[in-house]
Amino acid sequence: DGPACGGRGPGQANGRDGDPVSASGSLTITSDDDSRIAGSAVAVGSLSVDETNAVPGGFPISASSGSAMIAALFNYGADGAQTSGAPAYALSLTAGGATTLVTALGGFPITLVQTSSTAITGQYSNGGTQTAFTVSINATTGIVTLTQNIALEHNIDGNNSAGEHNDVLTLAGLITATVTITDRDGDSHEGRAQIGGNLSFFDDGPAAVADTNMVTEGAVVSGNV
Repeated sequence: DGPACGGRGPGQANGRDGDPVSASGSLTITSDDDSRIAGSAVAVGSLSVDETNAVPGGFPISASSGSAMIAALFNYGADGAQTSGAPAYALSLTAGGATTLVTALGGFPITLVQTSSTAITGQYSNGGTQTAFTVSINATTGIVTLTQNIALEHNIDGNNSAGEHNDVLTLAGLITATVTITDRDGDSHEGRAQIGGNLSFFDDGPAAVADTNMVTEGAVVSGNV
């Protein structure tokens, strides 16, 4: 809100016969502040990790978005944007931490936990609290990073005749990104978008490969045949 000022003093008007009439009273002048808006926030882009990439090097596997995964219309009003720290990005749980996700090994249920304003961790219990995956957002750039530490149980089994080895899990309805803008006199406004549906975990599958080996008679061979 803007400043208000007031005061008291005499005022003068003329009556019907033209004679002056004096009166005293108070006058208040109010200056209203303008508004700042971070409106029309939407999730943009997508981000995924693929368990196939864990086969040669193992976990963890990680990927980052090329740019902010939430976009909004910024209107700072007449005050203009503050000189530093705007906009600011964060993450939050959309509807509590319960999920239907479980680990592939052991079938341990995974719960989402807000570990900071910019990080959410998928945790499970196995001899203590373990981390299945993390989602983090850069507070300045809005770039999101998804890191997976253990294989997840995917929902479709089969021989890959219809892509069963690459079925996907997402965090749809579970994670929201926020972007906050602040103007020069310290007023702020927040835009929100659900980005969980844009975060994906792809499956991998087994492979049976024809294998041969040869040995000269009388020699010794090692390996898998």
